[in-house]
Amino acid sequence: MLSYLQVQSIQDRLGDYKHRHGNLPDPSIPQLLEAERPFRTAWADTSDKLRRADEDLRRMQRAERMTVEMLKVVDSLIDEFED
Repeated sequence: MLSYLQVQSIQDRLGDYKHRHGNLPDPSIPQLLEAERPFRTAWADTSDKLRRADEDLRRMQRAERMTVEMLKVVDSLIDEFED
């Protein structure tokens, strides 16, 4: 459910549009909400993609740290056997 401020923001933007483009029939709040739905859906999709990308990045960073540690161990073993 939208808050009062969100509804007010929609009404303010509509008022600005009417001022610039002339008289329009007054849409109902449900019509305004329906018009805004694709933008909310796009925002949610973008947020999900960013969250998944962040999780992937963290997983790759952990794998990189583990690989570096493993290479240090292998390097120290090579040094031991060379001596």
